[in-house]
Amino acid sequence: MKYNHIGQCCICGKTCQLTKEHVPPHKAFNNFKSQGLTGDNFINALQNKKYKIKLNQSGSYDYTLCAECNNHTGKWYAEDYVNFIRSVHSFCNDMPENATFLTLEADNIRMGNIVKEIFAMFASSLQYNRVSDLGIDKYLLEKENFKIDTSKFKLYCYMNFDYMIEKTGVISAFKTDGSVITFASLKTYPLGFVLNLNPKISDKAWEQMLDLEDVIKAENNLIEKIALNIPIINNYQPAFNTKKLIEDIRNKSTNSN
Repeated sequence: MKYNHIGQCCICGKTCQLTKEHVPPHKAFNNFKSQGLTGDNFINALQNKKYKIKLNQSGSYDYTLCAECNNHTGKWYAEDYVNFIRSVHSFCNDMPENATFLTLEADNIRMGNIVKEIFAMFASSLQYNRVSDLGIDKYLLEKENFKIDTSKFKLYCYMNFDYMIEKTGVISAFKTDGSVITFASLKTYPLGFVLNLNPKISDKAWEQMLDLEDVIKAENNLIEKIALNIPIINNYQPAFNTKKLIEDIRNKSTNSN
């Protein structure tokens, strides 16, 4: 049975038939069964209650992009990202067991395209209004444009050896100290990413990660030589108040009905 997936493209904002998008790309170790949690099932999981999972047989994917945006980002950026991820994977095989970070050295790497693919993956979680506000739409749809205002976000990266893919939408939550963090998280193998949407407030776990600001500000696609020290952080969880988050989600859900 063929289903229609009509909605707003998360990159260009056009309302149309949406296409199947793998996040991360299928060849970046996203070719196995994946599980997803949404809505009340996500809340129930946080509360250790019974919940249902969405099982995808061919990797993690969703219908969030129009055909044109899906084709452009896949053609322009995905291949460089896949090659980068597979290089990181090969480095992992030579790491000592007690390593706390991976030092990745590379020559003539199209880092601009790699960062753009990371933003393309996050676009599905952010939705178009926020994508447009951050300037990600223009950044992605102009192939040779590698400039983006980094004052509105922080992008972090870390090593992750868990093959389970975990994606969140935008979460605004109280930390244990009472401050509010707003972020989206994308946990994949072998790299996980966090997009902090309120850069004035950080999280202790993020401070241990690799801040990609210098790479983004390079504003070049090809970097002749680069060395990245990527921390290993397994079982990453932000330090927010789960109880307060659940109450806020339920209140918003009640008010919207």
